[in-house]
Amino acid sequence: MNSVQGLGLRERYLIEGEARFEDEELLALVIGAGSAQRTARQVAALLLSSLGGLDAVLRAPVEALLTVPGVGLAQATRLHAALRLAERCRPTPRLQVREVSDAVALLGPIFRRLDHEELHGLYLNAYGRVLALRRLGVGTDTQVLVDPKQVLRPAVQLGAYAVILAHNHPSGDPRPSLEDFTCTMRVLQAAEIVGTRLFDHLIFAPPEHRSLRAMGQLPARGRELSGAGAYAVAPCSPDDEANHEAQRA
Repeated sequence: MNSVQGLGLRERYLIEGEARFEDEELLALVIGAGSAQRTARQVAALLLSSLGGLDAVLRAPVEALLTVPGVGLAQATRLHAALRLAERCRPTPRLQVREVSDAVALLGPIFRRLDHEELHGLYLNAYGRVLALRRLGVGTDTQVLVDPKQVLRPAVQLGAYAVILAHNHPSGDPRPSLEDFTCTMRVLQAAEIVGTRLFDHLIFAPPEHRSLRAMGQLPARGRELSGAGAYAVAPCSPDDEANHEAQRA
């Protein structure tokens, strides 16, 4: 008989480590205690089945977690906070974004399964390297508020040369609304004040998307762009970029 059979999840985790744990079991550990009607593992299974898998749980706002039977405020906030903390600790790959297609490839997967609007910001250095990817806001199924200060605070903290905004339209229509244009112009004007460039605002309604840059709604800044789908990043060698990053630090 396996010596770990009959042990609780915490004891098994200590002995076996996380690699042998299923998603349901890991979620149960984070949830902690279940309810009078359900164990923590049963609640975790309901979370996965009700929301549509682990990826959906990772992206769900607290309000969505609370709709699952057995999930109270304590469990929902604990789970949400733990997942957000893990997300912040995840190192951002040093990818290079030189044109709209690069940004779409990086940002598109975020919005595939969302049934509510979210706003994300992709922060770049002068060579198009990704400094950070941040979720800036969570909205309803029809809108998310865009606050220029919220967008630009990370840019200032990171010393970012440029930012690319992205949000989704759960309605399935990728065409930008009047509010999308208005918010983009507010961010553009504020970005110029703090010395950061707004390269683009992408709107996703999977499988489609729209780029305000490609639509000609954002003016060129600094170096001339080679085309409607290109961003004004500097050509460089690895040594050039390393020297630039060292000076910025």
